[in-house]
Amino acid sequence: MIIREMQIKTTMKFHLTLVRMDTINKSINIIQRSNSRLEEHKNQVKDLEYKKAKDTLPEKQEEKRIQKVEDSVRIFWDNFKHTNIRIMGVPEEEREQDTENLSFRIEGQLKSFTDQKKLMEFITTKPVLYDMLKGIL
Repeated sequence: MIIREMQIKTTMKFHLTLVRMDTINKSINIIQRSNSRLEEHKNQVKDLEYKKAKDTLPEKQEEKRIQKVEDSVRIFWDNFKHTNIRIMGVPEEEREQDTENLSFRIEGQLKSFTDQKKLMEFITTKPVLYDMLKGIL
């Protein structure tokens, strides 16, 4: 009977030890899973930081490129406006004088044509002249 009790106690101790070991193993597994998840999250954060740093470089380069293009357009536009101001600022006497000179030059070229057919070919190749002289000829 004593031996039987000792066997029962030993068996109970063994089962208790097994239960404790199982509990310890489960706890270890839970801790390991938590650690691995933590590591995965750390790696994801590092990847995102790397991608962010990698993406910001082309964005900065693109911003610089856009700024250069905008500056070029601004300079071009300023020059264009200044050019128009100069053209529009021609005094009226000079404008009339230029128109007279142009008409003298056109008349001189028209007189050089002896053949009516050649004259019409010349005028029709120059749309501005054609429009100006359409009513005259």
